[in-house]
Amino acid sequence: PADTTITVDEGSLPPGVRYNADTKTFEGTPTRIGTYNVTVTVAPTGVRNNDLTKTVTFHVTALPASIDISNNNQTIQLGTEMTASVVTPNQYGELRGLDAILESVGNNSSGITERMIAQYLLGQYGLVYDTNTHTISGTPTKTGQIRFTFKSVNSFDLGSNTAEETFVLTIVNDQSRIPVITAAVEGTTTITGTGVDGATITVTLPDGTEKTAQVVDG
Repeated sequence: PADTTITVDEGSLPPGVRYNADTKTFEGTPTRIGTYNVTVTVAPTGVRNNDLTKTVTFHVTALPASIDISNNNQTIQLGTEMTASVVTPNQYGELRGLDAILESVGNNSSGITERMIAQYLLGQYGLVYDTNTHTISGTPTKTGQIRFTFKSVNSFDLGSNTAEETFVLTIVNDQSRIPVITAAVEGTTTITGTGVDGATITVTLPDGTEKTAQVVDG
């Protein structure tokens, strides 16, 4: 009511929250988990010893963590540029990263910082990581599969929740899959060589006709 005075123990409010005396509302975004008991006193104007005191309790719970990697699980040819992938953590999450190599040399499960991620991906895989846009790009320098786990880690004040997703990039060298003929004997129908089982090979005979068959192991 207009003829009352409201007093709030603002020192007991969660960090990031304040009391607006003009609108008589609590405002803001809490920045630390916990339970906060705030004393609110209402005193009628001009009336003594008739104060009403109540406790308002705020339960600030842990902030969920989330993470997403766009254009994940690509397969590309060695020597070609990957489609850029963007790593998106939740708003207040700190990005960290880890892979099997880092784990094997004694890094803890929390991972390395973003600055170190940029250095590591470039040196280990030839990939560029932009710490400002959280973007992975570039041309890998070797074949195989890259598996690097990104983590979004909330601070202790926000509840320490963690979310993770593994960036996967497979690099192949299809040139090595081309069948190579090592022997062909005139008058026979058997051709020997090397190649991946199931690959298709086409042979042009001296008379110009073409014969197509599949590579058969053994």
